[in-house]
Amino acid sequence: MRFITSQDITVTEHDPFMKHGNGFESMLSESGFNSLLSVGEGFNVEFKQVLPNERKYLKTLVAFSNCLGGRMIIGVSDSGVFIGLDYDEAESVCEKVSSDIASFTDPQIMFDTNIMSLGDDGRYAVIVDVFEGRAKPYYLVEGSRRDCYIRQGRNTYPACEAIIRDLVLEGRNCSYDSFNYVGGTGPISPDEGDVERLMEPLRRSGMVDPSISDLINMGLITSIDGKMCITRGFDILTRNRDRHKLDCALFKGTDKIDVLDSKISEGGLLEQIDFCMRFIRMNLRCEYRIVDFVREEVYEIPLVAIREAVVNALVHRSYNINDSSVFVTILDDRVEVESPGLMRIPLEDVMMGLTKTRNRIIADYLHRIGYIENRGTGFRRMVRECRRQGLKDPLVEQVGENVRVTFFKGPKCDPKESLPNLGTRELKMLMLMIEDADISNSQLAERMGCSKVYISKMIRNAKNRGVLSRDETLRSGGWNVDSELLSRLSRRR
Repeated sequence: MRFITSQDITVTEHDPFMKHGNGFESMLSESGFNSLLSVGEGFNVEFKQVLPNERKYLKTLVAFSNCLGGRMIIGVSDSGVFIGLDYDEAESVCEKVSSDIASFTDPQIMFDTNIMSLGDDGRYAVIVDVFEGRAKPYYLVEGSRRDCYIRQGRNTYPACEAIIRDLVLEGRNCSYDSFNYVGGTGPISPDEGDVERLMEPLRRSGMVDPSISDLINMGLITSIDGKMCITRGFDILTRNRDRHKLDCALFKGTDKIDVLDSKISEGGLLEQIDFCMRFIRMNLRCEYRIVDFVREEVYEIPLVAIREAVVNALVHRSYNINDSSVFVTILDDRVEVESPGLMRIPLEDVMMGLTKTRNRIIADYLHRIGYIENRGTGFRRMVRECRRQGLKDPLVEQVGENVRVTFFKGPKCDPKESLPNLGTRELKMLMLMIEDADISNSQLAERMGCSKVYISKMIRNAKNRGVLSRDETLRSGGWNVDSELLSRLSRRR
C-alpha cells in the first residue's frame, strides 16, 4: 500500500488527526479498505467508480458536511468492487474535487483527499474524507441556485425547510427554545398560572422559594424593552400553543397495521411525559414478584428505560418541524420511541456518554427537577436496565428525518449480537491497531487528533464488545483485534 504525500495530492482544510510526518497519511490499511468494501455504502460511506459530474457527487459531499461527516471512495463500483484508476486519473480526480469544492460549495466544506495504491497492478483509489461542518448549513451553489442536502441511510436527499432551520441554529450554536415566543400580537407575557406550573416541580425537587428571577436565570423568561416575555422553552413546557404532539399507539402483532389503541397528547411537555407513561403502564405486560415480603411490579421492558427514551425524545426533538409528532409505538415484540430531527453526534459518542443538546433551556429545567440525571448518561442507563432484566440492548438509529430507539421484548440473545454497531472513529482506531499491534494510547491519540481519555473510552467499549483484547505473548503486550467479529459488527452498520 502506498500513501501519496502532500506534494503529490491536492489538500484543503483538514482534520488534525490526518496529519502525519511531512504529509498526510490515510487512516486506512489495505485490510481496512477491503473491510469497507465488504460493508458497502451507508450513512457515511459512498462509492463512485469514476468521478461523475459536479452536481451528482458534490451534493453527497455537502450532505456529509451537513450531517456527521463521511467518506467517498472513487474507483469502486456501487456494489463494492474495486475497479481502480490509473495514477494520472487519480491525480486529475484530486485536482477536480478540490476545484469543484472551492467553486460550488458555500460555505466551503472541510475535506481531505488521499490517493491509495492497492496491490501491484498500478491501480489506485481516491479517498475523499469530508468532515462535519462547523458553519452549517452547507449548500451546493450553481449561479443563483442554492441547494442544501442531508444524508438518510445510504442516500442523499434535499433538506426540507425545517431541517435547514435546524442546521442554521446548529451552525450558530443557538437553541430553538431560547428564543422569545411571539404570538399574533407580539411577545407574550408570562401567565401566573403557567409560572406556578413551573415553580411547583422546582419546590418538590428541593429548591427553596423559587421565584421569577430563577426562571429568568434559566432562560425561560426574558425581557424586551423592560417588559417580561416568555421563551419558546417556557411555552413548550406549559401551554404548548404550537401543538407539538406526542402520539402513542398500540398495535396487534409485529407490523404497524392493526391498531388496538391510539391516544394523542397536545399538552405541555411535563404533561406529555406523564400521559405517555400512563399509556405504557396500561399496555405493557407486568409480572408481580415478592422480594423481601414486598410486592414488586416487573414490566416486560423496564419502565425507567422507556421513560429515559421518552424524555430524551421530547428534549432532543426538532421543534422546527411543527407537523411531526414524537411517536411511542407498542408492538408484540418491541417498543419504539421516535423523535423528529437528525442525530447531532455519532452513535459511538452517545454510547460513551457524550451529548449535544438540541434544546438547552428545556434540558436544564428538566435536569433541575430531576427528570434528567447527569447529562450523557441516558443511553447507558437504558442499556443497563435492559441488561439487568436479561433483554437485548436497545437499538438507536436514524430513520429518515427521525431518530428511533427500539426496545426489544423477550429473552436476551447472544450478547455480541445485541451490541450497537461500531462507530466510524472506533473502526479507525481498530484499523490502526491491526496495522501496528504495539501502538500506544498516546500514539493513537496523536494519530487520531483526540485526547487519551477519549481513546481509553473507545478501547473500553471495544473490549466490552469482545472485538479487542491484549495479546500478552508479546513482551510489552499487544493489541489483538477479533477480525471475524469486527467484520460482523461492521456489516451491521
